[in-house]
Amino acid sequence: MPAPSGVAPASSQGSTAEHVRPDVDFLKRRGRGRPGRVAEPLQVVAVRLTAEELNALDAAAAKHDMSRSEAIRFALAHFVG
Repeated sequence: MPAPSGVAPASSQGSTAEHVRPDVDFLKRRGRGRPGRVAEPLQVVAVRLTAEELNALDAAAAKHDMSRSEAIRFALAHFVG
């Protein structure tokens, strides 16, 4: 079985278990963190919701084939825009 992307097979000298080691050059080229949506840095905002509110949010997001974050941004844009 081939190693997953970014992982190189380790040497099998002295080991019966299959071990893998990260492909460091690949990981350095890949960059760090989640890819951004826009050029400037985004802010993370914590919001407390009841279980009922969270269930309603998740249902609305699923109905419109959106992630939870996308649904919140959509609702916020319509509220303030």
